[in-house]
Amino acid sequence: MPWPGNYPGKRSPNKIIVYAITTLAKRFFENIPCMIKYCFCLIGVISIVFMCSCKHEKKSTVIPTPVDSPIVYENFTELKPGNYWIYQDYLIDSVNGGATHPQGTYDSDYVEKDTVINGNTYHKFMDVAFLSGPNSYNVYLLRDSLSYTVNSAGKILFCSTSPTAVFNTYLYANPLAGVVDTITVSEQMGFADSMVTVDAGTFKTNTYRKIYYLPLPHYFFGPTREYDRTYAKGVGLIKETTGWFIMDPQIWERRLVRYHIQ
Repeated sequence: MPWPGNYPGKRSPNKIIVYAITTLAKRFFENIPCMIKYCFCLIGVISIVFMCSCKHEKKSTVIPTPVDSPIVYENFTELKPGNYWIYQDYLIDSVNGGATHPQGTYDSDYVEKDTVINGNTYHKFMDVAFLSGPNSYNVYLLRDSLSYTVNSAGKILFCSTSPTAVFNTYLYANPLAGVVDTITVSEQMGFADSMVTVDAGTFKTNTYRKIYYLPLPHYFFGPTREYDRTYAKGVGLIKETTGWFIMDPQIWERRLVRYHIQ
């Protein structure tokens, strides 16, 4: 058996092994019958086809797992510690054509800190007690639950996805009209996507409403009095409106002057 290369110095172990295997295979096939040769060829072809089909089948069955994008709800309340809002008080004269009178008095709301209750994070929201002086605050523990803003008792105070949702309806006994009347109160959303202008600018808003349906004829200023909290996305509360006294025709408002959102 001649060695590959022109002279012994060019021999390498790999070339010698390959040459030996090739020569032995050639001589083996030269000395076996043709039928056996065909069988070997057929087996080889079948093996190649089988391996190719298996490889193709494996690729075709690989289906990427879809990944659902998390739902991000619009933020109208901006309950983050350090955020604050400055408001000016206004008197709306509903008797004389709705004339607006700025009162020159200012107050503020702010988010003080976070706290955990039953595994849920709540934001301590300091909300000035309207018409009670600048240092009188109502303290609320609030959190965002999907598209809802709720307090620590589970009461819904806003919803960003249901602009006409009614959260609660109940009866209220009012002694201020000289007799004890039963007033129906509805807590709901309203005025969806309304453009509202205050000192801080013009905003697209949604409003949380508490509507008092008054039985006539004891009330002389219409069948309803409303308490509204109007929010803008990415800003927070921009206006608060209240008919503070059921027997008083005047309307009071707090309007946003400036704000800080982190």
